[in-house]
Amino acid sequence: MQKVNKIISTTFFLCIYSFLSAQVTGIVKEASSGDALIGVNILVNGDVSKGTVTDFEGKFSASADIGDELTFNYIGFEELKIQITELEMTVNLI
Repeated sequence: MQKVNKIISTTFFLCIYSFLSAQVTGIVKEASSGDALIGVNILVNGDVSKGTVTDFEGKFSASADIGDELTFNYIGFEELKIQITELEMTVNLI
């Protein structure tokens, strides 16, 4: 009976967590020109399993929550770490 209760409570927790997890979207641009950057690596809290890459328009989408940290890496630019404060963002790399 305890095993069944654990399975039910774990399933319930995972369902609730999936509803609470947010989708962060945005665009990454070059700070000096304002041009969109293609292929920027983005990690959520440094976890490679939660990473994403910007598309041909510099846009990205990642499963993350308010308060999580995003790390942006692109060759020739400084690494940038940003704590998520809103679910839609514009990021400028230097």
